[in-house]
Amino acid sequence: MRRWLFGLLFSTLPCAAHAQHLAAPSDTIFYDATAERLPTRTGAVRFIITVTQPTGGGGVLQKIYAANGTLLEQIPYADAQAKKREGVALKVFGNGEIRSRRTNRNGQLEGQLQLFYLNGNLQELSSPAGRQ
Repeated sequence: MRRWLFGLLFSTLPCAAHAQHLAAPSDTIFYDATAERLPTRTGAVRFIITVTQPTGGGGVLQKIYAANGTLLEQIPYADAQAKKREGVALKVFGNGEIRSRRTNRNGQLEGQLQLFYLNGNLQELSSPAGRQ
């Protein structure tokens, strides 16, 4: 019994330590079907949660959700004020599969834009040279 309690106690410590590193939402904005900003979630068709990155430096992560809580898009910014994208941005289908994935460095597309089918299979790769 003591071993079991001891194991239980120490198995939860990493979770508690990890929870301290999670950033709390710093801003939530709700929108109606005409893209008008709403004061509360009532009548919203989508909402955006902005979280300050734990690394500091002014970076934020924006997550865009449908009214039912389904993640639609995730966009990391190095500079929230300048809207300078930095890192991997995702767009997601309603079923949770990734719709597109792009990596940005210094606000520019780096590598290839990846587009996926609804079933999760890769549809297309597009290079930055072919995109404006």
